[in-house]
Amino acid sequence: MQGTTPTPPGPPTPYRVPARRRDDLRLPYLTLLVVGVISLGLLGLGLDNLVAATMPWEHTNLTVKVTGVYAYDKGSGTVHGPAIKTSRTGKAFAAKVDWASLPSNLSVGAAWYSSEGTLIQSVGPSTAGSLAARHRLVPMDQRAPPDTYGLLVLHYDGGKPIEILGRTHLTVTSG
Repeated sequence: MQGTTPTPPGPPTPYRVPARRRDDLRLPYLTLLVVGVISLGLLGLGLDNLVAATMPWEHTNLTVKVTGVYAYDKGSGTVHGPAIKTSRTGKAFAAKVDWASLPSNLSVGAAWYSSEGTLIQSVGPSTAGSLAARHRLVPMDQRAPPDTYGLLVLHYDGGKPIEILGRTHLTVTSG
């Protein structure tokens, strides 16, 4: 290799920082946008379901008086004694409901529930007029274990309860 002379090394070239590429934020932005749209859709469906389930336009603003809970005689179907707030296991009791104070064609019923929300015993649904004539009492004649039981008087529409018209409770103790 005659005639070629090696080139002397030149001054060192400074380190070059590669040009910084712009961060591409389109994918995270679009992901968050899609999640937000889905969230708003679910929120809208939830609110729609809440309004449809509670049907605020169906409320009557009626109330019914539950005059008390009394000891109940299953044989005669009557109550006796003063109103009670507690009872013992094995004792039947019933609530008196003033059905006559409601419009006679209003679909109503009453039900005893345990503290866990389990339906124990009920009367209706039927019209308030027929319940006033037949069932002034809402009995709880099953052997109730110790618990606090609640009576709800309900307004029905299409066979579904839509409004609570009255309530009371009673505590059953052991013994």
